[in-house]
Amino acid sequence: MSTSDWMIILATLAGPILAIQVQKFLERGRENRNRRLQIFRTLMATRAASVSPAHVEALNSIALEFYGRKRSSKAVVEAWKHYLDHLSQDNANLAIWGQKRVDLFIDLLHKMAPTVGYEFSKVEISREIYSPKAHEELEAHQHIIREGIVRILSGGAALPVEIHHGPQGGGEILPSPPHP
Repeated sequence: MSTSDWMIILATLAGPILAIQVQKFLERGRENRNRRLQIFRTLMATRAASVSPAHVEALNSIALEFYGRKRSSKAVVEAWKHYLDHLSQDNANLAIWGQKRVDLFIDLLHKMAPTVGYEFSKVEISREIYSPKAHEELEAHQHIIREGIVRILSGGAALPVEIHHGPQGGGEILPSPPHP
């Protein structure tokens, strides 16, 4: 057998193996990009609901999914670390802490966008949000209810009860109206 015959045999055997390896490489890259894109989409969709479980899960996935050697990935992980550090700080002055939280979050999304194929300005990220006032009110009411229940169950408050006597003199126990 000549050298060209061996080359043909080698190419015949190696061709399909190389094709499969290239396909696997491309699939891994596509899967990585899709996971990063899903994180970005979730954070963009929930940016007005920063305590929602989906938002928190997406944030906690950043370090894992954006880990890498690329400069853009490092910038995202660095922005996430700054944001996480701020979230972990004591928020004595809530207004200042809250504004810095928003600024750091917008910076995180701004650095993440190009890595998944989007070009958003910081203004677009911060301003183009729909968040109905009803959602804010619902969250506030749920917070008040949860705090009240915790106070009652922990013994820090009592459930006010008022007894009303009906026409036959029987007592009916009704919750009393809250006192201002």
